[in-house]
Amino acid sequence: MRIQHFIILIFTLTSIKVNAQGFRKDSTVSKEMALPITMSYYGNYFIDPGFKIGIERPFLTIQKSRFKKKEKINQHQFFNTLNLGYYNTKEHNHTWFLNTELGYRKTKKSGFKTEVFVGVGYLRTFLTDETYEVDGSGNVGIVKNAGSNYFMPSFSFGIGYDNSRNHPKFPLALSFRPTLFLRYPYNSVFLPQVAVEMNFSYKFSSLKSKSKFTYKSK
Repeated sequence: MRIQHFIILIFTLTSIKVNAQGFRKDSTVSKEMALPITMSYYGNYFIDPGFKIGIERPFLTIQKSRFKKKEKINQHQFFNTLNLGYYNTKEHNHTWFLNTELGYRKTKKSGFKTEVFVGVGYLRTFLTDETYEVDGSGNVGIVKNAGSNYFMPSFSFGIGYDNSRNHPKFPLALSFRPTLFLRYPYNSVFLPQVAVEMNFSYKFSSLKSKSKFTYKSK
């Protein structure tokens, strides 16, 4: 089973409740969709300042329409991301990371959105102070770019607002995302850390990718 299909199945069976029961599939098309560029404030432990920049690529969008007293349209989107991030721990180290995520987002007609991300990445720390080592001959020398390498799995949940749902000519979106990530190996174990993200994304019309788009109604 392909990983994208597996992630879709997991999200469908959990509390996100992307449940197609009772809905009729009207059509499925392949269409070009603008790719959002995201810029974020990234605060490790809420206090270590940093940033994150990234790009999203949607691969499946499901738009569900329900007609009762008034029209209700929810959009469910599955996508992956590629991100570069940095944060600074004062008087300790500089930290850079590169990661990719699989995400799910539900956006209401009003523009209110909820989203979930599962990611993996590479994290590298660089010590801010000079570091020395002794070689086999007893000579002391400076270690250049001293630091450590880590595997970095992550999980985050976000809420926010997507202005493009009602104002497509100004496709700006905002979100707030608490993030849990792990560093491994840290003394041979996983070290859990918490960060907070404030994201601003914009869909550039010049950046597009083909994606599957399914319309369903009830």
